[in-house]
Amino acid sequence: MLNLVRAEILKYIRLKLVLFIAFAPAIISLLVAGAYLFMKVAGVDFGNVPGEVGLAATGGGTFGLASGFVIVAVNGVYLIGLVITGGMVGSNEYGWHTIKMLATREPSRPRIMLSKTLFLLTLTAFMAGVATVGWLILGLLFKALYNAGDTGSLDAEAIGKGFLYLLFTFAVNFLWSVLAMFLAVRFKSVVVAIIFYFIINTLDGIVSTLGEAALSGQLGTRFPNWLEPLINITKFISPFLVNFSLNQLTSGPNNPNFIQSISAVQSIIVLLVWMGLFIWAAVAVFRRRDITE
Repeated sequence: MLNLVRAEILKYIRLKLVLFIAFAPAIISLLVAGAYLFMKVAGVDFGNVPGEVGLAATGGGTFGLASGFVIVAVNGVYLIGLVITGGMVGSNEYGWHTIKMLATREPSRPRIMLSKTLFLLTLTAFMAGVATVGWLILGLLFKALYNAGDTGSLDAEAIGKGFLYLLFTFAVNFLWSVLAMFLAVRFKSVVVAIIFYFIINTLDGIVSTLGEAALSGQLGTRFPNWLEPLINITKFISPFLVNFSLNQLTSGPNNPNFIQSISAVQSIIVLLVWMGLFIWAAVAVFRRRDITE
């Protein structure tokens, strides 16, 4: 298995797009640092260090501000990059016409798909590590630019919250990348996989948002007779969806849609179940595939 994962890594580190995706957190950190240093040289007064802002639970102070830039605001960039990579991992063997050779050389088809899954996990972990380094360095830079002084307890809280936010968001990014891999294996096309991913993620997001609003009372209680059954279905389904679970795990104190009655353990289990389901689906489809090309 280790040799198969190593082979996947060697295949994809040669692709400039994958390398760009892998180092995207470092690039973004450098851009943010460069922008702030330019403003400092230009004489901009940054004022006081902002407190905890927004709906995400990332803490306040300079490290909370840094995580807002490097982790929260641009997580969609990391997500799309990993989804594209997942689609490539699932479909490139067909485009390269190496799928038959790979399937005949390796006696276990599930091992092939599991090695590709482990490659995606490795890439996700690498990106998370790069994002962590960039975020912490940026937090120290902000501390100097803002003349923040000693804010030990505030920094410790922000770093702890930031690590949890990063862990959950990158876990979900990996989950969606595995879905893209499964779709690419099923349809033999990275384009089709990405289209289906956007459809599934959008529907998941819509139902999750409506369910959160309904469960938290933000939608009120007066619905037309024809709409109330749909709202009830949404309230029942949403706690078992990906975006709802991620929002529950990363919501800050300012988020009015946070549901106290749903535990973090339940949300983590939901994400793990979806992750396992997508991996199983990719393995199951590839195992039964008749490879004739």
